[in-house]
Amino acid sequence: MLKFHTIAATKFAPAFALSYNNGGMCSSPSSFTLFKASVHSTVSSAHNFSLEITNLEDALNLFNSMIQTHPLPCVVRFNQLFGKIVRMKHYSSVISLYKQMDPLGVVPDLYTLGILINCFTHLRNMSSSLSVLGKLIKFGYQPNTVIMNILIKGFFVEAKPAEAANCFRKMTEAGCVPDIVTYNTLVNCFCKMGDTDSAIDLLERMEAQFGKPNLITYNTIIDCLCKDGLFNGALNILSEMTSQGIVPDVVTYTSLIDGACKLGEWNKARRLLSDMIGQKLSPNVVTFSVLIDKLCKDGLLVDAMKVFSQMTSQGIVPNVVTYNSLIHGACRLGKSEEAARLLSEMVGRNLTPNVRTFNILIDAACKEGLFDDARILFSEMISRGIVPDVVTYTSLIHGACMIGQWKEAIRLLNEMVGRKVIQMYGLSASWLIHFAKRGWLEMPGVWLKLWFGEASNLMLSLTGRCLMATVFEEKLRRQKK
Repeated sequence: MLKFHTIAATKFAPAFALSYNNGGMCSSPSSFTLFKASVHSTVSSAHNFSLEITNLEDALNLFNSMIQTHPLPCVVRFNQLFGKIVRMKHYSSVISLYKQMDPLGVVPDLYTLGILINCFTHLRNMSSSLSVLGKLIKFGYQPNTVIMNILIKGFFVEAKPAEAANCFRKMTEAGCVPDIVTYNTLVNCFCKMGDTDSAIDLLERMEAQFGKPNLITYNTIIDCLCKDGLFNGALNILSEMTSQGIVPDVVTYTSLIDGACKLGEWNKARRLLSDMIGQKLSPNVVTFSVLIDKLCKDGLLVDAMKVFSQMTSQGIVPNVVTYNSLIHGACRLGKSEEAARLLSEMVGRNLTPNVRTFNILIDAACKEGLFDDARILFSEMISRGIVPDVVTYTSLIHGACMIGQWKEAIRLLNEMVGRKVIQMYGLSASWLIHFAKRGWLEMPGVWLKLWFGEASNLMLSLTGRCLMATVFEEKLRRQKK
């Protein structure tokens, strides 16, 4: 058998990047119309400061020069500067600068206060956002649709749907007219929270107000239904969408293919892929990766490799997600050599293995009893600057317990706690059960007290059912002996 630690010898390219486009689902508050200079086109050229800033230091220097100017620039100039800083995502800095500007006698306007609400919302400080909203109303301003959209999204980010709905109701009652972005934001947030019924209800309200929802709205609901396993419902929405003259795109088909795969409807998934290509829509890496992932999870690695070949033959370059699915599929079937080949190919494409990649390999090594190889992979992971998560430690602790290395399991648990890895309740149940099966029934409670202190009672309550069943089983077994 191929040793797993040989996989770790490859030099990985240390490139990580994250980019996304929300496609208009909820336009980023950092780019909304608050910052359009055209709103204040009548500004005097007496304070024509350059706004060509490229970093926070430039912005701070410009601010300092502005507040030392006599007379002070008008609030519009400060708004333009704050807008630049918001686009750099330095939300706390904007709030700090505003606090320096306010005592100087520069009176904030609707745009200034909107920017502040935006910043507090990004920082998940909705109480401060509402305080600024109160100030805005006190100054005699009418909150606009953009501000309403920011607040609604902020409440959903903090998992407060009731507050978001209340905000929507109050602001519409006050005369703030929702737009397509408002409804798309609400639909998106309800879908992310699994409340499909509310999302579909909003869809009907959108139809009444705007005539018909747009492609983004339909895609959001179709994706939500597919994720909930309601594939037929998603097809019904697709039918309604096309009857409205809205043409499905790659995102639509990708969600539907995912939904079909979740139900094991491989023929429907392939038919959807064919329909997509027939409509001159080119499947992207996400589309193929979805199909490959589901095939691998069902143990259909050969079929997944065929889809992979189709993908690459069309000139679509696989990404880390694609390879992780294939490597996982190979490992699940015990094909460690194929997993190593795929990893080598992945690195050869200058793709950097991530925590998911290492977790797959470490778990596979542990399940095959190759704990030493798993530890070498773990060391390689750390040396590459990849932070282990609860999945990493769960696999290692299970692996140590499987070969009876209890002290190593305890050391790993202590290390996990020291690294402040959270969400370890399921893990705690697993190692407690291992100890219970060893007959060390009195020790887990003591260790819980040492490791988790006052939180140990919570830990016991969360794992208690599983542990108590195991302890009872072990006691009966020992009594029979």
